[in-house]
Amino acid sequence: MQKQRSQSRRDELQRARHERVRREAERRARRLRSRRLKQLAAIVVTALVVVGVMVAVDRGGSVQPTVADRQAGSAELAGVPQVDMTLGEADAPVTINEYGDLQCTACSAFATGILPAVIDKLVKTGVARLSFHNWTIIDHTDSLAAPEASYAAGRQGRAWQFIELFYDNQGEERSGYVTDAFLDRLAKAAGVDVARFDSDRHTPAVTARVREDGRQALAYGFQGTPSFAVSGPRGTRVLGGGVPDSIQPFEDAIRAVS
Repeated sequence: MQKQRSQSRRDELQRARHERVRREAERRARRLRSRRLKQLAAIVVTALVVVGVMVAVDRGGSVQPTVADRQAGSAELAGVPQVDMTLGEADAPVTINEYGDLQCTACSAFATGILPAVIDKLVKTGVARLSFHNWTIIDHTDSLAAPEASYAAGRQGRAWQFIELFYDNQGEERSGYVTDAFLDRLAKAAGVDVARFDSDRHTPAVTARVREDGRQALAYGFQGTPSFAVSGPRGTRVLGGGVPDSIQPFEDAIRAVS
């Protein structure tokens, strides 16, 4: 009898040990599942964020562009005089007139690709001066707000800083990214008095300026932006229909009109 009781006691202890081991294994499994679920959730959230950013970048203006890249006083503009929308010496014998739309991607490609060489080799040397004219060929309210803002910056002698920054932060055409807040951030980064800027860009004179530049572009017979009219003592040479791949066309036009 005593032997039976001892065996029964050993069996109970064994079952208790097995039960403890089983419960501990279940707890470890639950903890492991919980960690894996949390890790999976983190991966999913990260993937959604990445996809969201990629979509926003692909759509351009669906997320408000941030004002970053070049700031006021960029190297290519440093020390170059500005009056209104014109960059360069007032007594330069030739004027390169650019007709562009700030929302135009081809205009942005010119501004970041060929324009720095034009400024460095032709404007800074006094060979020519450069004047920007807004031709709003993209039919959207953004295309009116943007040029009005550039002319307002020009009233403070900071048009070209503003234009550079706009192209650096250009969003998708007709996406609505050209808000008052966006323009004010550009103006501040360009070194413009924002309060005066906001007042100037809503004046009838500025709006009339946009219309007049559009009429000039049509009078030249331009078909798209950017287009150029190089004027000098011997007349005007027109360069229209796309982005030049070098400064050579400008140099040739300058020789022709000088």
